[in-house]
Amino acid sequence: PGLRGEYYQSRGTNKADRLGHYCSDTYMDFDFGESGPVPTISADQFSIIWEGGLVANDTGHYEFRISTPNGARLYINLDPRVGQRKLNDFNAPLAGQQALIDDWVGSGTMRERSARIFLLGGRTYAIRFEFFKYFDKTASVKLEWKPPHGIWSVIDYNDTTTHRPPRVFVSKTPFPADDHSLGYERGTSISPEWQTATSGAAVEAATEVVRRLP
Repeated sequence: PGLRGEYYQSRGTNKADRLGHYCSDTYMDFDFGESGPVPTISADQFSIIWEGGLVANDTGHYEFRISTPNGARLYINLDPRVGQRKLNDFNAPLAGQQALIDDWVGSGTMRERSARIFLLGGRTYAIRFEFFKYFDKTASVKLEWKPPHGIWSVIDYNDTTTHRPPRVFVSKTPFPADDHSLGYERGTSISPEWQTATSGAAVEAATEVVRRLP
């Protein structure tokens, strides 16, 4: 359980210049104050990458929220095949690696950023959470989520794993309700709405495959 954390000493635009520590973190709420995150890393500039899997128990929209005075990015359901191990201000996002929340420019004052994403229940999604401090006075970061019909809570060991799963295809095409006419589970005909929905979902699936081909 938990997310694998890699702690780096930063140097200028190279946010991951030297790996100084790694461990499994089980509660995504950190207050480093004016100190470094571990004794082997100085406090002036450092970064942390957390990676692993996030378990979604229910189908629906999940909300995520980052609280920090520093810089942070959150990726949900990314494609780990194209993930870059190094953090750099000039890295352009690759296909399957767009950040759900990108708040990379720190201000030195506490702020919150949130976003939501539709996930299918019963699946584990790849998660990558990046954080860095660059000559700010203090460093802290908190990652929370709000599952469907749930409340805001800090992401912890109950819903995470250090195993990094592959990307999951999630269709965003809305489907009409099933037709229960004539006593059958589904109706005896295909409505124009169903035909439009299945065609749209097929295009989504084909696009996903093409983008992920080596």
